[in-house]
Amino acid sequence: MFTRMLFACALFAASAVLAQPAVMPLAAPMEQFAREALGTQPGMAVAAAWRGGKASFAGVSAGSNIPAPATKGPNATLFEIGSISKVFTGLLLAQAVEAGDLRLDDTLGLVLRDKVHFAHSEVAAVTVRQLVTHTSCLPRLPPDFTKQDYVRESPYRSYDRARMWTTLGALKIDGPAPCEARYSNFAFGVLGEILSERYGKPWAELVRERIAVPLGMRNTVQVLGEHAQRLAPPFSGATPASPWDMQAFAGAGALRSTPEDLLLFGRGILAGRQGPLGPAAERVLTPLASMDGGKIGYAIRVNGPPERPTYSHTGGTGGYRSLLLLMPDTAEVVALVASNAESSVWRMANDMLVARYPVDNGSFSLAPDRLGEYVGVFRESRQNALTFVAQDGRLYFRGTGQPFIALTPSGPDTFNYGTRGKGVFEREGGKVKTVRWLVRGGERLGQLTGEPVPAAATLPREQLQAYVGRYRAPKFDFMVTDADGQLAVQLTGQDRFPVYPVAGQSDRFAWDIVAAEVQFERDTGGGVRGLVLHQNGRIRAERVD
Repeated sequence: MFTRMLFACALFAASAVLAQPAVMPLAAPMEQFAREALGTQPGMAVAAAWRGGKASFAGVSAGSNIPAPATKGPNATLFEIGSISKVFTGLLLAQAVEAGDLRLDDTLGLVLRDKVHFAHSEVAAVTVRQLVTHTSCLPRLPPDFTKQDYVRESPYRSYDRARMWTTLGALKIDGPAPCEARYSNFAFGVLGEILSERYGKPWAELVRERIAVPLGMRNTVQVLGEHAQRLAPPFSGATPASPWDMQAFAGAGALRSTPEDLLLFGRGILAGRQGPLGPAAERVLTPLASMDGGKIGYAIRVNGPPERPTYSHTGGTGGYRSLLLLMPDTAEVVALVASNAESSVWRMANDMLVARYPVDNGSFSLAPDRLGEYVGVFRESRQNALTFVAQDGRLYFRGTGQPFIALTPSGPDTFNYGTRGKGVFEREGGKVKTVRWLVRGGERLGQLTGEPVPAAATLPREQLQAYVGRYRAPKFDFMVTDADGQLAVQLTGQDRFPVYPVAGQSDRFAWDIVAAEVQFERDTGGGVRGLVLHQNGRIRAERVD
């Protein structure tokens, strides 16, 4: 079976540490947001905001025979919102807790005592709180998610409740829980089915009755039915994609909606206990655990200081990207959707948080020969490391799964990426031992390890161009691209992840999100003719561009 992190057709969530230097102001017109989201990719994008007590909308489209989207009203264009569905599941749980029907400390063994026979006590001891905060130790996807599931156009379509309960009963985890927060679609599939079992109704019906109807959300559904023609055409880059249908994973990402409805959803939450959702609207925002340098409530992410928080979630399926952002201090809600998996929505989500929480910056003179003091892999968690590399008189930084960015000295033992992020190194006995990375209103703490650093942060463009192109394996393609001196590899239906050169080996690059490497092969003339993926075996792909 393929290793999960790289080859899962997952419901993605944005976790970029940083993006491009330019940051669009939060007050920018919605049309500007929509156009930047879609860029030159085919598909549709709609941006919406609730500001100053009124809503504004803008929609754009690109590509052959793709009309402009309908931004509001009963016939508005629908988009898959992916993992934003998790916030709906979190709100359903908050309502259940308020009603006394479930408790956060209820265990799987208790709530599923008549449904699942647990082979391992650690899994039976997982709590509802741990499911909704990604601290349950459950993997991102269940272990029986097969190679065939990964390459399927709609990977979750056939995964039903019976299969989920069987897999959950046999599951063995690293536990005991709680574990450090690790994003898990499996956990939210389980939570959605627990709620469905508790109330004897499908998850989608609970969403309709308890959230959509009270808030007047007329365009939020799981099953399209007669509305199928209103769904925006999905793409992954230039390639048409397929909608994703779900059964047991509904609570993790099955909803289709519109930005107009997402504004109503966000406003309903910000209205608090006096609004249509009652006390559950406050409960859903309560921070319950730490995650990615911030906090997490009932599925929703929390960034910034307690007196000025931002609540958000992103979503993505095979052909869609989405964002929901709530800012209680200004009573603003922003929603952004696009029907292309290669859209800029997730980068823009990061940009909005960076714009709300800039870091202080300064200028400082540091001798280039001192940069070596800061080089190393500083581990924040099992899943994420903060890596620093010195090259050509500059210090470069990356978080796991992210491209390198160049930093500038801003003070003794501090380096900045403008006002977007700041690294503060701390010493013990004169030696750098830890780093605090300040970003998006929070901080990530990394401890220096002995892990090897990449051979280089960037390579000459002419060297990388030899690898750029499309490579075909039996059931999927590899797209290899370059940007800013770094190589990235994308599999069909997957997100694009950077790879870095392996020290001492020519034409070989490695991912840092998973134990996998790619070896490029050359012909007798020196041209790159194929590649071999090394991950739990070997997969060869021929160059076809």
